[in-house]
Amino acid sequence: MLRLFTAAAAATGSRTMTMLAPSAVRREQIETVRRMNDYFPEVVAQMKRLGDACQLVGETTWLEKMLYYTVPGGKMTRAIIAYNGIVLLGGKDTPGIKEKAMNIAWSLEMLQAAIIAADDISDATNTRRGRDAWHTIAGRDAVFDVMLVENCAYCLLGLHCEGEPYVRTLRHYTEIMFQISMGQNQDNHCRDSEGLAKTNEFTMEKYVPICQHKSGGYSFYLPMATALNVSGIFDKAAHDAALDLSKDLGLLYQVQDDYLDIYGVLKKMGKVRSDIRNGKCTWLIIEALNRANDEQRRRLKENYGYDDEKKIANVMEVFAEMKMKEVFLRWEKSMMDAIEKKIHKYSDVVRPELFIHALEAIKYHVNR
Repeated sequence: MLRLFTAAAAATGSRTMTMLAPSAVRREQIETVRRMNDYFPEVVAQMKRLGDACQLVGETTWLEKMLYYTVPGGKMTRAIIAYNGIVLLGGKDTPGIKEKAMNIAWSLEMLQAAIIAADDISDATNTRRGRDAWHTIAGRDAVFDVMLVENCAYCLLGLHCEGEPYVRTLRHYTEIMFQISMGQNQDNHCRDSEGLAKTNEFTMEKYVPICQHKSGGYSFYLPMATALNVSGIFDKAAHDAALDLSKDLGLLYQVQDDYLDIYGVLKKMGKVRSDIRNGKCTWLIIEALNRANDEQRRRLKENYGYDDEKKIANVMEVFAEMKMKEVFLRWEKSMMDAIEKKIHKYSDVVRPELFIHALEAIKYHVNR
């Protein structure tokens, strides 16, 4: 069992958590990803058998090509959380538990593949994960591939989950996909009728719910709730704890993503910077507008949301003046501390290792 808290901390209620050595958790997660990648051909084989049953000449070959291109290669945050959670809660020595966890974890990665393929079409982004985005290869047909890979996720789940766990998990899959679609739509509707960024509407009151639907529910609550449901844990208190933590984890993860779009190492990102160009409502622009003096605020509003390298550079110049990188790093540290305390708070409700894997999966998400 992972050891998470010191007795002294538990007794005094002071600094509530002593985390596992990050290297130990990361080694475990990296090994999980390696095993999952080794297993992926079996996942594709299962989908090909379903495709062959449709008796449509050539389509199974296209399905195989599309799955290999779009599904592997990501950070696999959701898969890590789900796999380790199912094995942890279901008992690592339970016959077949690891294979079951592997397949269900890959079903979550299929949902991720569908979402980013749709996102690339919407944002007209031509690169993803360091290579051409799928729609640049498939053309307009990529719209239907998005639907296909999403339905592969539901089919794969159904092959490895049954009864009440399946009903509850499938309901969560569809509900969360609805919520993330709503959140993504609001994210996309950040320009006015003339195509200009609605900077006057960029507020934390608008941003935080987007994070809760776009990242919190999807990236964290869904894999944690999946682990609980698949393991037969339907207790409301356990799911409420997962939902509460997912909101904080989702906010942290989305803010990290916003930071990476501005300050990330391009080679590691595998995609071009686009938030400033596309006028996205991000944590960095909201914080900058709130902190700016009148002259800085004017420059931000005049330059944000244009496909113009000079204007993008002007925004970056204001960010540098305001030391927005340092502002983010201070906020990130305080957010991680708050999440650690909340994990301790719920340690009597759900085994805290489930939440630890979620936090550790993103702790090293950004370059600092």
